[in-house]
Amino acid sequence: MTTQWNGSSGTPIQLRTHAPRQTEAQGSPRLNRTRQRTDVVEEENDDAWTVEKPHTSAYRYDLPAPKTGKTTTWLPPKPTQVLPSRRFRREHLILWCGLAMLVMLLGFVALSWLASWWTTQTNDWTYGRPRTYQTDHVVGHNDGPTNPSHFLAMNLNRHVLVIEFPGGDPSKAVTYLGPVLLGDGQDLIPVTLSFEDRNGDGKPDLNIHIGDQVIVFLNENGKFVAPQQH
Repeated sequence: MTTQWNGSSGTPIQLRTHAPRQTEAQGSPRLNRTRQRTDVVEEENDDAWTVEKPHTSAYRYDLPAPKTGKTTTWLPPKPTQVLPSRRFRREHLILWCGLAMLVMLLGFVALSWLASWWTTQTNDWTYGRPRTYQTDHVVGHNDGPTNPSHFLAMNLNRHVLVIEFPGGDPSKAVTYLGPVLLGDGQDLIPVTLSFEDRNGDGKPDLNIHIGDQVIVFLNENGKFVAPQQH
């Protein structure tokens, strides 16, 4: 401490030249609180941004970017994939051709059987069993437009026969025998009739249709005459 005299009054004045320094603990309360907040924030920030490094011996090397400004990523080449050959061997070709021909043959047999079955069913509905066909026609045997002769054609167990009722009179029935049919399934072939002048005498002759075959009975002397066997 230094004493200085006041010139006017002669009273000594004590000058305080060396003031005691305040420690941080003795400083202003506001300054102390501010420092405490700053320390707490810094500690929180340090804890938030602290990242533990993994324990590994690998190191990462950052390659410098190329001059073009684009990042180049190197990828390993993909393994070459060998595609299987699509060429058919000759043995395979022969096998497929054989299978195709077998399928075609089976299809042909199936279609043939289906066509035969359908024909049989249609004939059953139309002609029945035994196959029977009936028609009326004026042939000049005691008949006329008002009373035509009635004809009945039958395939009776492979025997073809035609029955005529002149003028529609059953008491005067005449039977004409046709051929005997041979072979499997011939008993189911229908027999039909038609009338046409074959020899030009102006009288209708009897035509017997058996499948694709036609047998002609000529109209002579009031009846039909079977063709002569040569």
